[in-house]
Amino acid sequence: MSSSTEPPSNTSLANGEGHYHYNHAAFTQMSLSLIEVVEFLSATSSAWFMNSYMNQVYPVFRPSDAARLEPSQVDLVPRSSQWMHLGACIVFGCSSASFLHRRKLYDPLQPYVFAVCICIGALAGELLGASADYIILVYISWAVCTAMLASSALSLRFQTWTRV
Repeated sequence: MSSSTEPPSNTSLANGEGHYHYNHAAFTQMSLSLIEVVEFLSATSSAWFMNSYMNQVYPVFRPSDAARLEPSQVDLVPRSSQWMHLGACIVFGCSSASFLHRRKLYDPLQPYVFAVCICIGALAGELLGASADYIILVYISWAVCTAMLASSALSLRFQTWTRV
């Protein structure tokens, strides 16, 4: 029996634990897509900033490979401080962690997509002869951005396959 003071069941919280009923799915899907865009853009801009900083401060390749390929001479970010780089790393970490945590229940393919993209990024950096810090801050950060995009796309595709 429900009393007249209780809210309707479609707008209330289930068991008082903070889980919304399924009637809020349309609003949740719309707001989640906006959140995904914000997370992706902040992670991508942070990865771009880390890439630019690493190109300014550290050599891209090991000294034995330096003659093989020249780093880019075009730097869109003027000489930035280490504190700005630290800020970009924190924003990148928060954006990617938020994306991973928020979508872990809705995306069954997410761990596999991230594992494959990160392994490919690390392998590409190693094959190109980049140093370990360059691989971690540039190749893997771009691999995480790629994994965020691929995970979202595959999740949408997976949802359409399971609905049919």
